[in-house]
Amino acid sequence: MPNRLLFLMGVSWSWKTTIMSHILTNTQFAYINSCVTRPMRTGEKQGEKYDFLTEDEFRAWIAADEFLEYALVHDRWYYWTKRDRVIKTWEQNKIAIKELEILGREKVRHDSFFGPKCRTIFLDIDDTTMTIRMLQRQPDMAMEELESRLKSAEYERNQARNLCHYLIDARQSLEDVKKQVDHAIHTFMADPTRG
Repeated sequence: MPNRLLFLMGVSWSWKTTIMSHILTNTQFAYINSCVTRPMRTGEKQGEKYDFLTEDEFRAWIAADEFLEYALVHDRWYYWTKRDRVIKTWEQNKIAIKELEILGREKVRHDSFFGPKCRTIFLDIDDTTMTIRMLQRQPDMAMEELESRLKSAEYERNQARNLCHYLIDARQSLEDVKKQVDHAIHTFMADPTRG
């Protein structure tokens, strides 16, 4: 199997986690953990979905040039991908997949080795749908956090039009979104040079 890398991207509350779980039912994919500087949330465990590190550890890894990409998310926390994790996945004859922030996509695009091997799926919802989903899931969310996420979403949407291969409207039913994602993956698997 050729070395391939698929990034799942999207605005907050666009079903990224649910869609990632759906994609991972396909055994050809292997999830790559993100490294983060944010605090661990309730129910999270070190090494399951994220590796939680300090900013000092993050800066040491930057100095060692060990990242495929990294981004400051919501103006507070760093998220990043280590190159060696992608390569280890390929050595297992799997397609590497992970969630990615739009700022990280720009860095990967310019990477001469990894850039041509990757494709991106971007899940989008409008601000009204995002606000409704946020308040349903986190009714005690601070107004500043809500505003920050809406501002980030506007930037992400604008960038996604130029940086992402597959743009999917996640306002639809979850089943319809899954079908569109499956179609994008089928296209990618059939010919990884197409987007």
